[in-house]
Order: sequence, then C-alpha cells, then structure tokens
Amino acid sequence: MKFPLKSDPALIDPALAGKKVFVLIWTTTPWTLPANLGVAVHPEFEYSAFDSGDEVYIVASELLAAVVQKCGLDEGDADGNRFKPKVLARFVGAKLDRLACRHPWINRPSLLRVGEHVTLGGEADAETELDVSEAREKKATSKAGTGAVHTAPGHGHDDFVIGKRYGLEIYCPVDNSGHFTPDVEHFAGMSVFEANPKIVEFMRERGVLLFTESYEHRYPHCWRCKNPVIFRATPQWFIAMDHAGGATVEKDVDGHDRTNFIENTSDSVTSSAVPLREAALREIERVEWLPAWGKVRMRNMVKGRPDWCVSRQRVWGVSIPVFYCAKCNEAVAEPAIIRHVADVFEKESSDAWYTREARELLPEGYTCKKCGAAEWTKETDILDVWFDSGASSIAVLEHREELRWPADVYLEGGDQFRGWFNSSLMVGLAAHDRAPYKTVITHGWTVDAQGKEMHKSVGNAVPPDEVIKESGADILRLWCASSNYFDDMRSSKEILQRVTDGYRKLRNTARFALGNLHGFDPARDSVPAEEMLETDRWALAELDEVIRTVRKAYEAYEFHTVYHTLYNFSTVTLSARYFDILKDRLYTFSPRNFARRSAQTALFRIVDALARMLAPLLVFTADEIWENLPLDNTRPAFVHLALLPEASGQGDDALLATWEKLFEIRDDALQSLEEARVGKQIGSSLEARLEISAAGDSYDLLLRYRNELRYIFIVSQVEVVHSDEGASGVVVKVLPGEGKKCERCWNYSTRVGESTRYPDVCERCVTALEELERENAL
Repeated sequence: MKFPLKSDPALIDPALAGKKVFVLIWTTTPWTLPANLGVAVHPEFEYSAFDSGDEVYIVASELLAAVVQKCGLDEGDADGNRFKPKVLARFVGAKLDRLACRHPWINRPSLLRVGEHVTLGGEADAETELDVSEAREKKATSKAGTGAVHTAPGHGHDDFVIGKRYGLEIYCPVDNSGHFTPDVEHFAGMSVFEANPKIVEFMRERGVLLFTESYEHRYPHCWRCKNPVIFRATPQWFIAMDHAGGATVEKDVDGHDRTNFIENTSDSVTSSAVPLREAALREIERVEWLPAWGKVRMRNMVKGRPDWCVSRQRVWGVSIPVFYCAKCNEAVAEPAIIRHVADVFEKESSDAWYTREARELLPEGYTCKKCGAAEWTKETDILDVWFDSGASSIAVLEHREELRWPADVYLEGGDQFRGWFNSSLMVGLAAHDRAPYKTVITHGWTVDAQGKEMHKSVGNAVPPDEVIKESGADILRLWCASSNYFDDMRSSKEILQRVTDGYRKLRNTARFALGNLHGFDPARDSVPAEEMLETDRWALAELDEVIRTVRKAYEAYEFHTVYHTLYNFSTVTLSARYFDILKDRLYTFSPRNFARRSAQTALFRIVDALARMLAPLLVFTADEIWENLPLDNTRPAFVHLALLPEASGQGDDALLATWEKLFEIRDDALQSLEEARVGKQIGSSLEARLEISAAGDSYDLLLRYRNELRYIFIVSQVEVVHSDEGASGVVVKVLPGEGKKCERCWNYSTRVGESTRYPDVCERCVTALEELERENAL
C-alpha cells in the first residue's frame, strides 16, 4: 500500500524534487492500520526511489525487482517485452529518518523512523505459542515485502519500543473485547478479524492498495484455547527492576517514567537501596541449582527481563488494592490503606473487593489528599497470577508452626524460570531481601517411549490411576525414582513392566532376608562385628559403601542414583553373591549355631538399612518390610519415623579388595561349572569337585581361603594346586565330587555313613543334628 510522503522529497535527493513520492509498505495484519503512526526502515539498507508513471515509489533496493513484478509496475511494449522502471535515486534508510508521510486514508502524519528490527523479509512472524509478556516478532528468512514496515505502537513489541524512542503516542483504538473504538472511522464497532477483509477492500477502493496475496506465516495463538491473539498496549502496573530505592510498583502503559506507587515497608528488608535486579542476581549466586545449568538460565532471565508487569485484565482473581478519586482521578495506594483492605480480606476473603463499594473498603471518612473529595472508584485490574504463586512462600511457610522460611527446596519444570521461580524470587526479595528457597530443582517432562510429549488427544498418555490400579502406587513411584528426572522421562507399558521387574527383585531381596530371620532376636542373638565370619563382615563392608553412596545421592536429590545403587546391591552383591553363598549355612546349620547367628546378624542389619533407604521411594513396601523385621525396642514404630542408616565406620578397604579378587576367580569357576553342566558332566554344582591351579598372589589367596572355597564356589570339594610361576591366570578343572551325596545338605563327602545314628548324612550335618537335639532339649 502507498503512504504519501508529506515532507519535501528533495530532502532525500534533489532528483525527487516536485515529485509525488510514496513509501510502499506491506503488512499481514490490515486491522492494525487504523493505529498506524509511522513507517520503519532499516538505517543501513539501501533504498531506491523509482518512477512509475506520475508517481514515485520507495522500496528497499534488494526487493525492487520482486515488488515491481508482483505489483505489475514494469512497463511493456506492443510485443510484450517488459522493462525495468527507472530508478531516480538510491540512498540509505537513515536518509529517511524523521521525515513524515501521511496515513493512506486518515488525516494524520505517519513518521518515518529507522529501526534495526526491519528485515528484508517483510513483517516478522510472531511466535506460535505466545507468552504475551515476552512475545517478540520473529524475523522472516525469505525475501518478501518492501523493506518498509508499517508501525502501530499500540499493537506490537518492536513497534512499541521504536514508538517510545521517537515519542509517539501509544495509540490502541481496540477495546477489551477486540472491537474498534468509536473514534475509528469506517470500522468502529467491528471486531478486528471481521474488519480485516473490509479494510483491504476499502484500501483497494481508495486506490492506495497496489497488491494483495495469501501469505502463510506464524501468528500468535492462545496456548489453551488455540484462538488467535491480538497485541494491545494498555495501562498496566509494573514493578521496577532497576529502581535504586527498593521495590516499587507503578502504573503506566510501558513501565517507564512513572510515579511511586507502593513503597517497600517490610521491616526485614535491609538493603532497600539495592535495585531489585541487582538483589536478584546476588541471591541467584547463593541458591543451589540442580541441575547446575539452572543458575545460568536464571541469571540470564533476570539480566534481560524488563520491568515486571503485575496487572492483568480479568474478571476474576486477586484485585490490586488501589483506589481512584472520582473527582481528580488521583491514585491512592498508601501502605496504611493496603493494610486496611488486607484486614477486610482476612475476614471476608478477597471477594470483598467485588461485593463492597469503594467507600466501604476505605477507612471511614477518608478523603482525597489532593482535592478533598470523598467519592472513590476501585481498580479493575487483578494481580498477575504469577504474583499470587510467587507469594506462596509467605502464605504457606510463615503461617504454619511446623514450617520455616525460606523453603529448603522448590521443585518445578523448566518453564518456571520465567514463572514461579522468578516471581517467588521477586516477592521473597520484597518481603525479606533474600530468595525464598535454598535449592531449586528443575525436572523434565513425561514423554512416551519415542520421546514424544504425552497428550490425551494423541492417545500416548499413560494415566497414573491406571498404573496404580494395575501395579500399585510404589511401581509408579519407582518409575519416577529410576528415571533421571532432570531430563525428560520416558514412560510406556513396556518401560513400566521393566520397572515392575526391578521392583520384584528389590522385594525378593528383602523377602529372603526376612524369611531367614525367623527366631532371631537382635538384642539376644546378635554377634559383635569383630567376631562375625569374614563373609558376613565383607557383606556389611559392602553395605557401608552403599549407605555412603545413597546418602550422598539423597542429599543431591539424585533419586535415580539411589535406585540403581540399591538395585545393583540387591541383585549382584546380595542375591548373586552373598545370599548364594549363605544358603548352605542358613539352611543346614542348627538355628543357634554361631556361624548361623553371624549370618542372621548381617541379614538383620542389611534389611533394616534397606528398608530405611527405600522408604522415601517405596513408601508402602518399606513400611511392609519394617513391620516384618524382628522386634527391636530401640527402633521407631514406623520406618517413616526412622533416620537413614549411618555407615558403621568399620569399613575395610583391604577386605573389600580381597573379596573382589575372590569373586573374580569365582566367576571363572562358575563359568567352568556351567560348561560342565551343559556337557552333561554334572547336574548340580554340588556334584562337582574343583581343581584350581594358580600361582603367585592368586595361589596365596586361594590357599588362605582353602577351607571356605567350597562354600564360595558352591561345590562339594576344592583342591588348590600350585602351578608353574610362568603360568598366567587361574585354571579351573571340574571333576566329579568324591564320596556319597548327603541326603540333608546334598554335598558329596567321603565321610557319609560314619555315624551309625545318622548313616545318610555327612559329618557337618551330623554335628548340626546333634546341636538341634541339644537345643530342643533345653
């Protein structure tokens, strides 16, 4: 469309003197044209003024050919040959600065200005998912438009900014319902979207429109209802971020050049001279951010954020307690008045703002200090809901005896850096001059197995209540705990099934330990640590390592580390190693045998610690384990009243290293046994006798534990043979077990039959049976 140049064209270039010059602009939002107050060009782009009959048009030189072709401005001869229009002048955009055009159909000027936001892609697309407070125009990548952008300061961020810079009125002739106000000629009362095609047709009739086309671009839409959103500049309340006198709240259309509205009167504020932005940046450094990148993100958010707009135009919400004099429109928001309103709200709730008249909310007889009038009106805007949620630390932590301010932890998603984390920080600074949280944890989002966001409409959501109904709440909790929630967490039936399998292994580990504690009284039967069998002391040393790791992970809120540590401890250290070795001692020794009591002591300490460490994750399962532990008067009645276990402090690195080497040899032995089983040499491993050849340190280690190797490797006999010093590694040979099979423990022994009283059992079982007889006789 054509904007006629009102200033003398010769100021641009002498070649344009006396010409009818027009600046060609384009827009994708015709409804904003009634609010046009200017045209923006880029100061460094080259522009061309070209002759088109009796008119001269100005466009960006780089877009000249495209504009001429689209608008049909190229000349032609009788043979159909087209000719480029004549360029009368070329100049940089800065040459146009502060010259004036005239609105195409409204009798008012349109100021030419320069701005870096102008691109060769025409009007920029707004973000598809709009946050109105942070909406920005997005630069187009394809070359389109004219290089001259229509500017309406009341209908766009860039337009607003450049309009303020040039002192233009922030004109917004659109009311709260999205209809043009009565002062808009030809289109008054129309909704802006209804007016769009009518404005286009009106311009065509007036001869100011050169070209129209369908143009697909991104446009802001409400994230909730998906309807298009329009930009309107309206008077708002702002909290100043850089005011040197502390937090202030003031009302204007842009957040600049305002008078003081609310002074900070909190007695706890100690640095009111520090601007809010500076104080926020200080506190960000003091807070622990998990993951660590949260600090950088929050710091950048605060550094770049504009003054905080805290008002919203809604018919619901917490009102802004401001009164206006009906006579002189003086705004009243004195601390005493606000406290008076707060006292009313405390008794009647914030609904009193809507049910009471203004005079009923003010102290009796209150008059305007400026003009003395006694009639008042109320502010109709409400507080930004982020202000409401930002005040939650004050509302919650300062009104419950069991809580304290500041909070230990704030936990929310990554979108809250500009939301709850941000507003809470600002309110905390205003109230107490410090952040309302010590630690901030940012979690990811729940996605499906392919990493796609879950939506009911898509059908890929996993309803939590269905998981709970099918598998129990602890499965859902374990899925949360097993995932690294700092990142997006994948969920599907298959993933939940894997979590269920992991849960069963944890549960079965506890079940095995509890099942073998029957008849064990911790106070009566516990064996002192220094007297326990070495296998049991090794298991407790491993437990100490786990406790240290788990406590550290809990302190860092790394619940996935807790889960994986306990899972590996249960499945590898306990089930695959310790319990496997322990079964012979637990099942064949007499109940009160010292070696069995040593094992039970270790099992009791392990399952007690396991319940405590699982309690924050598997609340019901841990409680069930706790209920089935042997009675102990020193233990709290409920696991959730118990503290996390402490490492015993008796860890033995040398012991752990020794047994790690033994288990390496054990892995070789188990592999050889499996090969012999597959080859039909043996059935059960107890049918085997191992001949192990080793040299050096390995031989010394095996020789040292030669009496324990049969239990460690779960065979009937083990013979250690010294190999040549030059031989490498350990060689395991599987042979048939010697002697007869004991009917009680299934081990093979050459001494089966020595006892006439118990002719079918080995020497170990004879001793166990005799001990049982003595125990039963007591």
